[in-house]
Amino acid sequence: MKTFYITTPIYYANSLPHLGHLYTTTVADAIIKHKKQRGFDTFFLTGTDEHGVNIQRVAESNNQTPQEYVDFISSEMKKMFADFGLTDYDIFMRTTSEFHYEGVQTLWRKIAGNKTPKGNSTIYKGFYEAWFCPNCAEFKT
Repeated sequence: MKTFYITTPIYYANSLPHLGHLYTTTVADAIIKHKKQRGFDTFFLTGTDEHGVNIQRVAESNNQTPQEYVDFISSEMKKMFADFGLTDYDIFMRTTSEFHYEGVQTLWRKIAGNKTPKGNSTIYKGFYEAWFCPNCAEFKT
């Protein structure tokens, strides 16, 4: 059987869902339905990225913990998707979920256990010297 995997961006949970989230998820939903109709074994992932200093700032300004804030944003995202019939996703991934932590740890352990074609470690400690601007999410030299 043919397989097909699709994901939306993992939406940053710093504010309420908007038209851009709806548009992107609608496109992914239409594609996954098209593939299912043609006999593909499909998998559709969407979800929220729930880490970062901007989320912490917004949560604090709302007198909430970051977890309380992202719980609210994530639930609003799911509600919006449901309101528009966008429920064909297989997983709504939240980067604060235990399932995500376990998967990421497994990935990094597998990567660390390998070597490059030249025999070097795939993960190494390095340094990057620049200032990070959380407002524009860019490194400044």
